[in-house]
Amino acid sequence: GVHPDDWEGTKRAIEEAVHPEGAGLYKAEYRVINRRTGEVRWILALGQTSFEDGRAVSMIGTVQDITERKLTEQQAYEQADRYQSLAE
Repeated sequence: GVHPDDWEGTKRAIEEAVHPEGAGLYKAEYRVINRRTGEVRWILALGQTSFEDGRAVSMIGTVQDITERKLTEQQAYEQADRYQSLAE
């Protein structure tokens, strides 16, 4: 359920992580949509790819729900914009 607006960036991060000449690191922040409820959550995914004979064979990592952090960041940006508008 990756959000359609985040799919390309997430796909690109995976492609870079499995590229044999790269560092094998995966990092992506993206939204997911619960198919039953429609709820949107933000995810931070971090991983490390293992290579054998120049090809990716596995990836290990973590996935963390960062929805609260993203909402807090959004509120801070909105408050900064409002403050900037008042200052002008």
